[in-house]
Amino acid sequence: MSIENELVEFLESSIKDGANKARDIEIVKFYYGLNESPWPTLEETASQFGVGTKERIRQLLNSKFRDYVTKHSIPSLNDFVQTLQSKDFWLFSELEKEIYEAGLIDRGRHLKGIFNLIDDVNLDCDFESYTPELKRATRNSISTSKNIFLIRNSIVKDIGKLLKKAQGLPGRCGIANLNYLREELGQYYSLVALLIESSPTSWVRVIGDDYWYIFENRDNTIINYSEKVFGVVEYCNLTRLAATYRNALARISHSTSASTALRL
Repeated sequence: MSIENELVEFLESSIKDGANKARDIEIVKFYYGLNESPWPTLEETASQFGVGTKERIRQLLNSKFRDYVTKHSIPSLNDFVQTLQSKDFWLFSELEKEIYEAGLIDRGRHLKGIFNLIDDVNLDCDFESYTPELKRATRNSISTSKNIFLIRNSIVKDIGKLLKKAQGLPGRCGIANLNYLREELGQYYSLVALLIESSPTSWVRVIGDDYWYIFENRDNTIINYSEKVFGVVEYCNLTRLAATYRNALARISHSTSASTALRL
């Protein structure tokens, strides 16, 4: 049985019959992501159902659900947590697909609300949602980021150190090969690669086993020189301009990185 069906079954049996019973069930479902909102909040729930303030919704959730629910009231949540904990990290989209195929949620249901439900049922999942910059996901970032990651809390600090090292690897020239850190990254190579690829300021190109990447920033020499080159390309001899560009890069960067940059 799906999480939604078990939740509704629990609410049907625990909420006393009355004029507002059906509405109260819909309010609980909405807040726990079983409706159209990707990041349900108390304020949004209050507005959606016209029941006053967020405090009124909090009171309703407590009296109709939280005060009675236990870890065993919605068994499929345990299946969800077991699936989640089978890996150290997930893309939101990958976890959604996994639990949909397992029959735990229907299409159009949202993970943020399910995690609210897990918290309120007092199940320990040990995961948080993060942006590619390893910042805690927010209502805004979950709708604007290319990818949102679910990462086990116990490894986040280590992943942050590895990502910082990978971000600093390009140096002034601006280009690097993640394989230089493959041994150090170990089992987290694919996660760091995904974080880099998902960054709004990165450019990535994979050639065979080589994972080349570059970050857009003001200190990036390749970007600075490229802007200068394309700013004067119509007025200079291209052969001399290319040689000048190549020589400038070679003076400040490892020759391998520079030649690779030109090929890319």
